[in-house]
Amino acid sequence: MIPSRLDVPVRRRVQTLGVGLVALAVIASAAFGGSKSSSSSSSSTPSGTSFSSGTSTDDDFSYALGNGDQQYLVNVKNGHWHSMQRVADAHPNETVFWFSLRGDDYVVRDAATIARVKEITGPMRRLGERQGELGRVQGDLGRKQAKIGTLQAKVGELQAQVSLRMSELTSAASSDRGAGDREREELEAAMDELNEQQAALSQQMAPLARRQEQLGREQGELGREQQRLSDAAIPQLHKLATDAITRGTAERVSD
Repeated sequence: MIPSRLDVPVRRRVQTLGVGLVALAVIASAAFGGSKSSSSSSSSTPSGTSFSSGTSTDDDFSYALGNGDQQYLVNVKNGHWHSMQRVADAHPNETVFWFSLRGDDYVVRDAATIARVKEITGPMRRLGERQGELGRVQGDLGRKQAKIGTLQAKVGELQAQVSLRMSELTSAASSDRGAGDREREELEAAMDELNEQQAALSQQMAPLARRQEQLGREQGELGREQQRLSDAAIPQLHKLATDAITRGTAERVSD
């Protein structure tokens, strides 16, 4: 939870600076206070809509498994998306295996073939779900980092304003030296409290940044594993597609 114990003292100290700084203090105080009760929410994706993608080393082969609402797994080269989507739209409630081979597009509705495609691509789909979950955690952390960053910026504004006023007091020849000394003391106290607030926010940011870095490494490892799985699946899917054409279970998609 973002600390808020310094809100009131900061606001009291800064009140000596006039309306402009009081407004900034109120903004920062509201931000600190509001953060106590807020919570970040993660967006959820239906499990059926998760998909993974890989890069095929076969320039003549692209494929997709899914239906009109859900592409479970896709590996589609540029120029084939329109054909794949058109097939998916034509079968909104039916899972189909779409592929493009040597420039021609096909769709397979045969249950046995689709079951085999699911079997081959199962590890990729499961890994894709793990990547999606990890991505949601990264998103949650990013939102927390953004909130703390906003608060750091607001405290920074106050620090700059206090510093400016302290410089003005130092350079100006005040006729009421006693009043100037009192204001300087208030400003120094306010700056100390703002520095403490900034340090507390930095302490909260540090573990989030470390966790984000760790998640990034994990995501990279999963990405490399996904590529390995994709490379292993492509030859099997290529053969499955060729066999479907030979058996006549693959329907040619007209332009």
